[in-house]
Amino acid sequence: MKSRRVNIFQYNINSLSFWHKNPFIKEQPPRIHLHHSRYICFMEKQAITVEIFIDAPVEKVWRLWNEPRHIIQWNQPSTDWHTTHVENDAVTDGKFLFVMKAKDGSGGFDFGGVYDEVAIHRTMSYTLSDGRKTTNRFTETAGGTTITETFEPERKTPLNEQERFCASVLETFKKYAETSQ
Repeated sequence: MKSRRVNIFQYNINSLSFWHKNPFIKEQPPRIHLHHSRYICFMEKQAITVEIFIDAPVEKVWRLWNEPRHIIQWNQPSTDWHTTHVENDAVTDGKFLFVMKAKDGSGGFDFGGVYDEVAIHRTMSYTLSDGRKTTNRFTETAGGTTITETFEPERKTPLNEQERFCASVLETFKKYAETSQ
């Protein structure tokens, strides 16, 4: 995605009007506290960027983000979902697979791909099995760690729903990271 940025649209993450229209989410929306979130339009591709601050050091955030025994605990957008299986070889050219399912059995999907680049405690870039690209950046500050996730959206789901799904998973991770040892 090395393209010239042509336009930026701000999106208010606290606007949760779509939440009740989403058939996959049955509970009330979480209180999401993100620094900012935005759509970034590139010449021919779009990317969605979501950022969240975690009150924990980058070493802890990295460990909880990458170890399968932890991923299975936090990788869901709401309590109606869960991750049932995780494989994660978080190295360059390593593969990953997260199997996510609705608890009521109404749906599910495999989230898998190959890591293109992994720089420990700093960045992870990967290509999903459908060819879309994602980059996660981990930035340590004096007060904790900021995770910035930028991904190419898939074409069938509205952009705001994809952003909300990502933001909800990041919020679940935040809660898990800030309460785990």
